[in-house]
Amino acid sequence: MKDIEPGKYDLSAQRPGFGNGAYGPTLSLDAGQRLSGIIVRLTPNAVVTGRILDEDGEPLAGVNVSSWRYAQGSRKKELWPGDGGDKTNDLSEYRLYGLSPGRYYIQATRPLPWMEAQSQGRSAGKAPEAFAPTYYPGTTDVNKAVAVELKAGAQIHGIDFAFFRIHAVHVRGRMQYPADAGRRPVMLALAPRGSGVYARWTLRRRADIDDPDGKFELTNIVPGSYSLSAIMMDGNHDITAHQRLDVGSNDIDNLVLTLEAGDSLPGCLVFEGPPPTNLAQIEVGLRDANGNGMHFGPASGKAKEDGSFTLGNVGADSYEVVVGGLPEGYYVESVRMGDAEVKESGIDATHDAGGPLVITVSAGAGQIEGVARDAKQQPAPGATVLLVPAYKDVTTDQYGRFVLKSIEPGDYKLFAWEQEPEDYMDPEVLKPAEDRALSVHIREAAGSAPS
Repeated sequence: MKDIEPGKYDLSAQRPGFGNGAYGPTLSLDAGQRLSGIIVRLTPNAVVTGRILDEDGEPLAGVNVSSWRYAQGSRKKELWPGDGGDKTNDLSEYRLYGLSPGRYYIQATRPLPWMEAQSQGRSAGKAPEAFAPTYYPGTTDVNKAVAVELKAGAQIHGIDFAFFRIHAVHVRGRMQYPADAGRRPVMLALAPRGSGVYARWTLRRRADIDDPDGKFELTNIVPGSYSLSAIMMDGNHDITAHQRLDVGSNDIDNLVLTLEAGDSLPGCLVFEGPPPTNLAQIEVGLRDANGNGMHFGPASGKAKEDGSFTLGNVGADSYEVVVGGLPEGYYVESVRMGDAEVKESGIDATHDAGGPLVITVSAGAGQIEGVARDAKQQPAPGATVLLVPAYKDVTTDQYGRFVLKSIEPGDYKLFAWEQEPEDYMDPEVLKPAEDRALSVHIREAAGSAPS
C-alpha cells in the first residue's frame, strides 16, 4: 500500500471460509515512514454437523440448532450465542458453519411462540407434550452438557442427540392491581433462570393478559425454574411484578402476581480525592440481578453537579448497581444502602430500602504498563493482554507495548497470547495457563485528579 497519509490506521483482511482477520494494534504511520513485515492472520472456520431425533429415533424437521459458549458475565460465567445457526431438514440434519475455534455447547430448541394465554378456566383434556431446550449429548440441564472442542478448520460430524418430549403444564392465577390503578392489558414474560442473560432473553416467552378481572391461564409450560414478570403501563409509569416460579409435573393454580408501582431511590456520589470536572457525564443505573427476563425500569439517573442523583421507577426486585461514565483513573470503591455494603451483594428492593444509595468513587485507580514479548524475547505486536479477574483486555501496539488503565486496587493475574484464543473470556479456558500468568498487585494511586 503506497501513498498513505500520516495517521493512525486499523488493518484487516477477509476471505470466504475464514474468520475476519485484523492486525491487532492500531498502526501509527509518520510522514515518510515505511512499515513492513505486517502479518494479518486468517483462521479457517470450523463446521459441526449432526442429526436431531426424537426419543424413538425418528427424524425431527424444523428444529432450531445453535451453538453457545461461555463468557465471563457481570459476576459469573454465562452462556452467550456463538456463530452459526440452522434448522433441521426433512432428514433431521443440521449444519453449523462459520464457527471460529473454541468450545461450543450445541443446543436444540423448537421455535418459541408467545405463550398461549386465556381467561382463567380449566382447559379440557390432557395437558399437551412439548419440547424443552436440549443440549448435546441429550440433556435439558446445561450443567450436564458436553462441550464440542473445535480447532481451526475442523470438520466435526456425527453430533447427534435426542430431543425429548416432556409433559407440559398449565399455570393459572390472577393479577392483583394497586388500589389507585385502572385496569389495562398486562404483558407477562416467562424466562428460565440461571442460563445467562442472553440465553434468558432468547428463551423467554411472552403473553398478553386482557381479562378485566386479571385472571390468566398459561399453557404449554415445561418443567423448570423460571422468573415470571408482568408489566402494566399506567401513564408514564410502569407497574410491575416479579416472582420466581418453579414448575414441576403438576399444574400450578391460584398464583397471585401483585402489581406495584416503582419508587424513587435517591442517592449521591462521594469522592475520595478530587472529583471530576464534569459530574454530569456520570450515570448511575440498576441492572436486574436475578435474570427475570423482562426488565422494566428503573430509570437511570445522571449525577448533578453536587453529586446527587435519583433513580426512578425502582420496582420490588434485586439489582446490581452500575456506574457509567467515570473518567479515566476513577473506580467505584464502595456502594452502601443505609448501613449495608451492597457493592458485591447488590440491592434487594423487595424489602425496605433502608436509606439513600451512597456510592464512593476513588480517584486512585491504578494502571499497568508493559511490553509483551514472544518466546525469543522479541516484542510481540498485536498480542492480547488480559487482566483477571477484572477481565480487562488490550491489544499491544506495533512495538509490543500495552497499557491497562483505571484498575481497582487488588491482586490480579496477567495473561498474554500472540494469537488470541477465541474462548479466553471463559474462566475454564484460562486454568491451564494460570501457572504461566504473571501475578500483579495494584496499589491505590496518589490522590491527584487524572488528566
